[in-house]
Amino acid sequence: MGHWVTYRYYMGVLCFLQEDYDKAEEHLYFAFLNCHRNYPRHRELILYFLIPLRLLKGKRPIKTYMERFGQLTEIYQPFIKAVQLGNIEMFDRHMLRVEKQLMKRGTYLIVERCRDACLCNLVKLIQRLKLGAHQIPLDSFKKIAYEVDEGETSAEDDSKLEEVECVLANLIAQDRLRGYIHHQAKMLVLSKLEAFPAQNSIKAC
Repeated sequence: MGHWVTYRYYMGVLCFLQEDYDKAEEHLYFAFLNCHRNYPRHRELILYFLIPLRLLKGKRPIKTYMERFGQLTEIYQPFIKAVQLGNIEMFDRHMLRVEKQLMKRGTYLIVERCRDACLCNLVKLIQRLKLGAHQIPLDSFKKIAYEVDEGETSAEDDSKLEEVECVLANLIAQDRLRGYIHHQAKMLVLSKLEAFPAQNSIKAC
């Protein structure tokens, strides 16, 4: 079994590097489940790739596994919390703190893509605050572009809305959101059937 676990780990890493994230997750998850607990370092190496892969799909890493690896918790737990809360500022602040570690391990780009999962959860939160409305003014999503200053000019306000439109259009293109942007009305119109589809597969950029 040990040789098979090693093979699946390296296949997972290879698929990861080739941006075939679905196969990478499959190989790495198998390797993790079958890696003997007497080899904690090997399990930690697997989790360095597996955690962001699962987070990108909106899956929560199992807390008991995280707690056994202090460095993993330090690197990934703030991202997990930020994604769950839809807190973009928290996500970005932590990214600045650990970007060198992520680059060193080759996981920077996949973690950066987890920002889209964070943005999607922010949109879900805003919709809940709007009592499940399917037509939401773009003004409601200014948090995506961070807080707007009270003294901001109309030109700056238009710039923020353009950024919001761009972010929402990207989420729609990724099939994280289902709906469309009504440009004239400055509204996000969400599908009434399945506005937030499950992320069963990961599209390469």
